Amino acid sequence: MTHLAGVKSNRVRLDDVEAEASYHALEDAPQPSCTTSARPQCQRPVDDSLPPPTLPPHSIQEAVELSVQCFDILHNTSSKAVNPPKSHVKLPRSNAICTSHYTWWSFVPVFLYRTFRKPANFYFLTIGFLQMIPPISPTNGVPLQFLPLSIVVLIDGIFAAIEDYHRHRADNDMNDTRCLRYNVTSGAFETAAWKDIVVGDLLQLQDNDVVPADLVVVATDGQVAAGCYIETKSLDGETNLKLREPLLQAQFDNVAEPDIAAILNGLEFAHDQPPTPNIHVHRGAVHCRMPNTLSVDAEDNMVTLPISVQHTAWRGCKIRNTQRIWGVVAYVGVDTKLMQGLKIQAMKQSTIDSVTDAQVILLVAMLVVLCVVGASLHTTWSTPALPSYLGRSAPDSPFIASFFYFLITMASILPITLNVSITAVKNLQGYFMTRDKDMFDSDRNMPMQARNKALNEQLGHITHIFSDKTGTITCNKMDFRKCTIRGVSYGNGTTAIGRAAARAQCTPNNSTDATDEGSHDTPVIPNVRFQDQRLYADLDGASGPEQAKAIRWFFTHLALSHSVLLDARREFAASSPDELALVSAAKYFGFAFVERHPGSIIVQLAQDGSSETYYLLAVFEFTSARKRMSVVVQSCNASQDVVVLSKGADSVLWPRLRSDAWVEATKSHLHGFATEGLRTLVIASKTIALDEWERFYAEYQLAQVHSAERVEQLQDDMEDNLTLLGVTGIEDRLQDRVPETLELLSKAGIGLWVLTGDMQETAVNVGYACSLLTNDMDRYIVNAHTCPTRISLLHHLDELYNRLVGSASSFTSHQAAIVIDGTSLSLLLHGKSTRTDPDYTSTSTDALHFLRVALLCRVVIACRCSPSQKARLVELVQVHCADARTLAIGDGANDVPMISTAHVGVGIAGEEGRQAVNSSDFAVGQFHFLARLVLVHGRWNYTRVAHLIGFTYYKNIVYCMSMFWFMLTYSAYSGALIYAVFIQQGYNLFFTALPIIAYAVLDQDVPANIAMALPQLYHVTGRRLFDRHQY
Repeated sequence: MTHLAGVKSNRVRLDDVEAEASYHALEDAPQPSCTTSARPQCQRPVDDSLPPPTLPPHSIQEAVELSVQCFDILHNTSSKAVNPPKSHVKLPRSNAICTSHYTWWSFVPVFLYRTFRKPANFYFLTIGFLQMIPPISPTNGVPLQFLPLSIVVLIDGIFAAIEDYHRHRADNDMNDTRCLRYNVTSGAFETAAWKDIVVGDLLQLQDNDVVPADLVVVATDGQVAAGCYIETKSLDGETNLKLREPLLQAQFDNVAEPDIAAILNGLEFAHDQPPTPNIHVHRGAVHCRMPNTLSVDAEDNMVTLPISVQHTAWRGCKIRNTQRIWGVVAYVGVDTKLMQGLKIQAMKQSTIDSVTDAQVILLVAMLVVLCVVGASLHTTWSTPALPSYLGRSAPDSPFIASFFYFLITMASILPITLNVSITAVKNLQGYFMTRDKDMFDSDRNMPMQARNKALNEQLGHITHIFSDKTGTITCNKMDFRKCTIRGVSYGNGTTAIGRAAARAQCTPNNSTDATDEGSHDTPVIPNVRFQDQRLYADLDGASGPEQAKAIRWFFTHLALSHSVLLDARREFAASSPDELALVSAAKYFGFAFVERHPGSIIVQLAQDGSSETYYLLAVFEFTSARKRMSVVVQSCNASQDVVVLSKGADSVLWPRLRSDAWVEATKSHLHGFATEGLRTLVIASKTIALDEWERFYAEYQLAQVHSAERVEQLQDDMEDNLTLLGVTGIEDRLQDRVPETLELLSKAGIGLWVLTGDMQETAVNVGYACSLLTNDMDRYIVNAHTCPTRISLLHHLDELYNRLVGSASSFTSHQAAIVIDGTSLSLLLHGKSTRTDPDYTSTSTDALHFLRVALLCRVVIACRCSPSQKARLVELVQVHCADARTLAIGDGANDVPMISTAHVGVGIAGEEGRQAVNSSDFAVGQFHFLARLVLVHGRWNYTRVAHLIGFTYYKNIVYCMSMFWFMLTYSAYSGALIYAVFIQQGYNLFFTALPIIAYAVLDQDVPANIAMALPQLYHVTGRRLFDRHQY
């Protein structure tokens, strides 16, 4: 890199005043004209074989080095506040990470401090010190209690030291990893350790390099023109590649190379948020002076460019299919997304552990009572009653000394080995659970994972299971099956779910299953199972030019509106199986997505082999709150008009549509698709004039820098008054053995709740297909159509409750099912998110109207349900049902709030990454493994741990009460010992500890096949083997 040798360092450190002034200058800066920033100019013919022009890498490096100075602002300013928070005004952080708990010199004091903060350990430590006081010591001042205590502490210390040693090694390996960093002194890129990287450094990364810190990508060099691919598997578990755009490179298409250094020399960066673990959101801005060669309608040619997540590469990501990238460090060390996401979540505690903690308090109270009784009797016996005529008083009472003597003698009524025994047993149970071959998923080569072994026995008394549908009950492998375009429905046959639902409802079904037939001229490709020759005929004009045009634009929409990428093998890589199916369908019908560049997408037409380039002007991303996605495009080969392409849920897009003639027919087709269990998406668009778009984009760019709320409002305004193009129908098949699994869980007495974002008809028919719903059930529907207002909703729920309570038998009430939609849930659940939300408010009484009805039903189905609503429903049951024990199972990021909220969270390693697995307590590869996990291992572990705790308390109480009885009956209340001292110490530690541990690990009261064949045993066993009453 000799071309950088002559570059001088322009890096500066701004003090707080300068940083704040820079921020205000950024906010007050004039905004750019949309002519330059809103869209690329289409002024020359497009050669599809050539990538968009890019700047030579050497000039990018030289220019970027001059911009490094601006990143020093990152530690000194926040673009949200006039007075920056203290967290932003501090010395630069180190990029070194430390996940270990101890150092070589702090291990002993810190470990002992943490150990004796536990009440049980502190209690036995105190008993040991009391034994050293001869007047009250039954051991003649010898602290024999320290022997078993030291053994227990030593075992814990060895495990802690080994675990922390491995953390140290991993940290050192990570911190000493090398990367290329630009040295302003030598003018070249040199290797540097990750731990030495600081904010503002310019890094060069190559293909397959791991990103060492959170970067803003400023330039790239690779097969992807003006862009790079990154893999985020280490952050979110997703294996599909993601495209990132260089922040500055796209601005230089028409700028002379000598002017670029002048542009970057005046850059100023500001970020709009402190470090957060959210890898999908980032806002900031760069403020720069553009040369006169660009048309910028602002004084002094100043422009403000927004920084979004599309310009970032987070620590832990891997650069893929890209020769080189250059990036400037924005966050380091603990401020990076990766380290922010490693913050420890609140630990879950099993019900038995909670009861055990309460029993310790009772045992202490019992011990105090015994000591008071013993000391009182001893004092009475040993204090002589002197005659009054002697005129002398009795000697001082020995009550206090006797009390502590009895306390030391019977201290072992609290089992010193209980916590160690429970920990050892649960770890061994987890070991055998993970090696159960009947829960091994051969398709993914994945065994069952016990990620939180503290909850092993909690699986044994679950009362309610909350399950996602897509990817949990179904495979999450989507096939394009049907569509309706401009009021005409295409696609023959029905789905497996549709046939199963029809059989369950005893309704006639004359449709035949679709085979993978199509036009003889069109090859069959993955993710498409379509059969209907009429579509090909209409595409050729059989139903008139308007329908042919609508079909062409419908599939062009599918080819443009997505986030799918092409990997090195030219295969589609998608984060969503739905998008993969839609893009595959577009290709199947001759509208193939063939290339994506930052700012443009190329679609190839099979009809004549030509390609058409569309400029990608803006993307309004899909979120669980928006339930839709839109892209704004402009064809370079057509007029200058701009087109907005939207797709999303019918509940969201339907109110945004124009009143076209084919809307009602499309509604009917959508309902038909849903009754077959197909997942539906509404496809719509609208055309706007170029000047209207430029006015919108000017305001949109400003909002991106300063206001997330304004961004959402502008997106809503643009996604209105849309023209309906059609609806897609995508099949998602049931996983293997789902009906049998749900039937087993239902027979075990567990309430089943299915929470999905699909339409009501889709959810209901999937319920029939998997035997969750039957014709014998009374099915109650609660939605926005039947109950449009809060008052009518509450009145309807009260009627349902009275009807269920008034049933002649409890059997009838258990054969009821309720279906409720997201709109109704929004009326009922008024509070904020979950209790972990800082703005959380308690559940409204409206929700209790629904809860009391739901608890009387065997099945609850919630459709059009958002992630936050899923979590609120789980919490609703937990908070208001004292005996409820909830389990939530899901496979995607939208299930994480529900999984984290439930008493037990189970993640499925599905098609949408490992977010659910990473947040779960247990992980499985298929839904049907849940039955064995709960009915077999859950029941076994609950029985074993309950017996372990009961036996441990029993043996200690029997041992201490026998000594107490001897002291009262045969030793004149003196506290004389019946057992030798070493027998006392060995009783808990050696003689009685190992047998019960072996029992609690290996015992099987019934074989696994019997537990699966008779799920009713789970309900019987789950009736509290160990609780306060049993104690």
